[in-house]
Amino acid sequence: MAQKSKRNYIVEMALPLFLEHGFKGTSIDLVVKQSGVSKPTVYNHFPDKTALMLAVVQNWCDQRQPLISPINNKKMLDHEIDNQWLSDDSVKFYALVIGEGRRFDEAKHTFWKEFDARW
Repeated sequence: MAQKSKRNYIVEMALPLFLEHGFKGTSIDLVVKQSGVSKPTVYNHFPDKTALMLAVVQNWCDQRQPLISPINNKKMLDHEIDNQWLSDDSVKFYALVIGEGRRFDEAKHTFWKEFDARW
């Protein structure tokens, strides 16, 4: 198995911080502590916290591509909605994007285009 890149690792470690603390409450120092990498390493991959937030949104969307095949019955639809759209992580992510979207137009549009609009 290939080793994850540091960039991807930082993004994965930042996600729960953004979900718990929001954008404003998540500092680069907190990301450094959570990921165990140095501050210069974080800044080497992300020029600022906004770029990190966008990478988190893009990564989250990439990992949760919605089902785009036909759904044949209500039970199947309910299952997909519960497991994709209304999962705890999805609801938290919606809250993050809605709460912070006015600050991050690009992240908001990425979320809409890559995840929400496909439903």
